Amino acid sequence: MPNRLLAFDPFAEGPLLSHSLDGQNNNLEQPQWGSRDSQILNLAPLDYGDGIATPAGSDRPGARDISNQVAQQDQPRPDPRGLTNLVWAMGQFLDHDLDLTPGQSNAEGGAETFDIRVPVGDPYLDPQGQGNQWIRFHRSEFLAGTSTDLGNPRQIPNRVTAWIDGSNIYGSSPERLALLRSFRDGQMKVSAGNLLPLDLGQNNDNPGPSTQLFLAGDVRANENIVLSSMHTLLVREHNRLAAELQDIHSDWSEEQLFQRARQINIAQLQKIVFDDYIPLLLGRPLPEYRGYDPSVHPGISRTFSTAAFRFGHTMVSPEIARLDGQGAVIPEGNVNLAAAFFPNAEVLQTTGIEPVLRGSVSTLAQAVDNQVIHELRNLLFSFGGQLAAQDLMALNIQRGRDHGLADYNSVRAAFGLNRVANFAQMTQDLNQQEKLAQIYGSVDNIDAVVGLFAEDPVPGGSVGETIATVLQDQFTRLRNGDRFYYKNSLTPAEIKVIEGTSFADIIRRNTNSPIVQENVFTLQQSGTQSNDELRGGLGDDVILGYQGDDSLRGYFGNDRLYGHGGSDLIKGEEGDDTLMGGPGNDRLIGGSGNDYLAGNQGNDSLVAGSGNDILKGGMGRDSLMGQAGNDQLVGGADDDWLNGGGGNDRILGTSHSKAGRFEHDVLIGQGGKDKFMLGNPHTAFYAANGPQDFAAILDFQVGEDKLVLHGTAADYRTEQDSTTTLIYWEHRGQSELIAMVNTGISINSTTALFR
Repeated sequence: MPNRLLAFDPFAEGPLLSHSLDGQNNNLEQPQWGSRDSQILNLAPLDYGDGIATPAGSDRPGARDISNQVAQQDQPRPDPRGLTNLVWAMGQFLDHDLDLTPGQSNAEGGAETFDIRVPVGDPYLDPQGQGNQWIRFHRSEFLAGTSTDLGNPRQIPNRVTAWIDGSNIYGSSPERLALLRSFRDGQMKVSAGNLLPLDLGQNNDNPGPSTQLFLAGDVRANENIVLSSMHTLLVREHNRLAAELQDIHSDWSEEQLFQRARQINIAQLQKIVFDDYIPLLLGRPLPEYRGYDPSVHPGISRTFSTAAFRFGHTMVSPEIARLDGQGAVIPEGNVNLAAAFFPNAEVLQTTGIEPVLRGSVSTLAQAVDNQVIHELRNLLFSFGGQLAAQDLMALNIQRGRDHGLADYNSVRAAFGLNRVANFAQMTQDLNQQEKLAQIYGSVDNIDAVVGLFAEDPVPGGSVGETIATVLQDQFTRLRNGDRFYYKNSLTPAEIKVIEGTSFADIIRRNTNSPIVQENVFTLQQSGTQSNDELRGGLGDDVILGYQGDDSLRGYFGNDRLYGHGGSDLIKGEEGDDTLMGGPGNDRLIGGSGNDYLAGNQGNDSLVAGSGNDILKGGMGRDSLMGQAGNDQLVGGADDDWLNGGGGNDRILGTSHSKAGRFEHDVLIGQGGKDKFMLGNPHTAFYAANGPQDFAAILDFQVGEDKLVLHGTAADYRTEQDSTTTLIYWEHRGQSELIAMVNTGISINSTTALFR
């Protein structure tokens, strides 16, 4: 990070302007807005069964029945926009910064239960057809003093701060933070391996037996190994910042070091969320920021927390990839999702967070839809000596009913959208239309979470219209209503540095993983009109250079790199890559693997690597170099220079359609048993314009190489001197020079193959 951010001394101008731990006093006119224990906002009408507190949806089918009907995912559904598994992980991490509504405590049997009936004979959760299986469900806590009458319905609390303030890193209370700070050099506590500090379970939301767990700002940090890795990464970033600040500001107190590192860490997180993460989902940026507005309520809405921001549940993949620095699975292997929930700390102590983060940024998530993988929908495991069933989609439906969430169409209307008149207006998927119609019957009685997930994505985005609207509302309010949002509380010079920070930077700075793509939330990247430097990572990247003289680099994985306009430098490196130039004078370098390189227009330079590669120059005067491997080189139109390199290569200076007309191509085999293409079954090449077109073959090896010719040996004659053979195509009384060979040869079965 440039020193101008770290070198700045904000304490010289007074106390640091930053979020309080409990979220209070951000808004000086409404000091409780966004604070811990504030009320979840109701931006859509409540739909409690009795208008006060009983669950909604009593006239709808059971939550497990609906899940079985509409949410069963039988096959992988990779995200079509290239979103990575880090998207759902970031969503979970962010959600835990924004809201927490615990279930009611069962102390002395006081919790309200709302268990989900499992259908008799359910193939996964009641395979014996006993009819006594239930998915256990405790209703959420509600604010004291509410839930009394129609004028005072049940209200839901948020037990963490609403702000994007790193409460999941630092906690929402001084007591929680005291457990996390080392109180030395501004640092947070860490354990061996630079991991989160350890806890024995008493400070965590752990549903299973007490095990060795990590301790973080949020009680849910141990839910899975990806989430724990995210927490660890941001704690490392805090400690890195504190250490660099101490090097520059030796006169600062421990408290000053801690508070400034926290402020910068939060600012970076805000930038990543507001400028990178949310726009990727919406397919558009948030509305332009026009400054802090104290009239804007930042509170988390019930629709957001109970339905819309749970879209990540549909993106989770069946296993968590764990990769080494070259993109290969580590010896310990990937982790099945069921084994990744509430793991013992030993899982990350053994391998570290790096393999998990590399895997998450390098593998495709499942598509955003209403399909949920088997591992999240059909869990049946032993818990406390009894069988316990789980279905995440059914739990989402049941939680919406528990919270009195309005139906899908009413939610749309509340957020200013048109009500849908039929299922076809929700989704173009005919199969989903039919399933929704069968289970619900009417579009006016659909559980909100089911309807939101079923919508087709908005143009350029990954979520449906209603989720996009809810997310834009929520994150615009969180930004505009935050007095400590970094663009409102930092100087222009500080803001500029923060704006240059990506989540990839944070990963690179705090792990031994330098090779990750610039946008770690997607394997698809696009350039601009300017000269861009775009690089992939360990996964199968798709990189589009667009205009400008771009530098594209795929690194590991089977990448697809497209230069488009400008004179581009395109490097595939490891893996089986596809490299495509454009109108400019491009340089394409394949690297290892079996690559496909196409220069297209312009005077291009194509260099293969160690694999069996295909190189096509296209239009323009191109240079093709095959290197090792059995390569295929096609020069295309205009005068080209082709060198096969080592291996048994197939070398064609022209294209089959152009057939060498008005071309002078130079062909070099350079070792191996090479084939020089001078014709195909339909025509001889370079046979139309006398000496104005021919191929110059500079290193033909008799007994090794072959000329590939149209017709038969009788169709050709040769002229020789001591060093050169001229080959003529004899056809209809015309004699056409087609090739000049570097040695004396005759046209026969030893030197030629006929097509």
